[in-house]
Amino acid sequence: MFSDAAGENQIEAPIVISTTAHVLEHREAVEQTCTEQGNIECWVCQNCETPFSDANGTSAIEWEDVFLDAPGHDLTPVAEKPATCTMAGISAYWQCSVCGDLFSDSEGTESITTAAAISALGHDYAAVVTDPTCTGQGYTTHTCSRCGDSYADTYTDSLGHIWGEPEWNWQGIESADATFTCERVPDHTETVEADSIELQEELCVEPDIDEDVAGKDVYMATVIHEGTEYTDYNEVPVLLTPELPEQLFLSDGIGLDAEEAETVRELLNAYLSDHPATYNDDGLDGTYSFEGNLLEVVSTSSNIPDGTFEVTVTFDPVNNAFDSVSATTQIYIIKPLSDG
Repeated sequence: MFSDAAGENQIEAPIVISTTAHVLEHREAVEQTCTEQGNIECWVCQNCETPFSDANGTSAIEWEDVFLDAPGHDLTPVAEKPATCTMAGISAYWQCSVCGDLFSDSEGTESITTAAAISALGHDYAAVVTDPTCTGQGYTTHTCSRCGDSYADTYTDSLGHIWGEPEWNWQGIESADATFTCERVPDHTETVEADSIELQEELCVEPDIDEDVAGKDVYMATVIHEGTEYTDYNEVPVLLTPELPEQLFLSDGIGLDAEEAETVRELLNAYLSDHPATYNDDGLDGTYSFEGNLLEVVSTSSNIPDGTFEVTVTFDPVNNAFDSVSATTQIYIIKPLSDG
């Protein structure tokens, strides 16, 4: 009989080993973490290292039931916060939803205390020059290509208008105005009403029918624009005053006697006196027209009917004669007897 498997230690009888009671050591429960094991509360014999679930050592358990395996991290990705021109950004990272630890990789092998910062980019300005105008300053605008932030500097004075000569507009002889146009920008105009309109007697010309010279009245308008005085002249023709011939005749060749001719002449001259002529601005070769008057005719001859007529009288200054008197009922042609 031997006490060893090799048969080297011979004995006479089996060695009796007396049993002893368990000597239990209490072990507190330890909660497992993502990376470290935990264990349940148990009691372990100091002699045989058997774990028990009770303090009396009556319920032995397996060690695999004592230990709680570490589950590993439950990582959630956190997206990068890009940097702006003025604010730093944050690099992407992963955070464990269980323990809150931070990692720079998705495997959870590179632990970090804080996410890596990304430096602010700073502005990327591009400059655009705005030239000065007649009324506005010039300047340079700097605009960031990334964020749109902008500012202006390098201001220059406005150029001011360059006014050309005025264009005059007369409204009869009562009023006038002058329009100034900027030579830089033709759309920039200013119109100034005349301060005064005055007859320039030294420039006026009296008409002379014997010399076939028409007269004229000359008016001067004045405006002040940006401290400078401008003037313009308006020449208004003065009409010749014709005299009717002593004898007139009708188109049918029947002559008027002196009394009838005087009656017509007085009526026409009365018309001229009450209704000044308007001149067609073609010189002595033009015509004077008198329209819309009611002419009362009281005749001593059947050649001129009685009644009231709306007449048009036309004077030809070249022939120095009234060409026609037209009535609503009949047309009379009146001219010097010597021309008939």
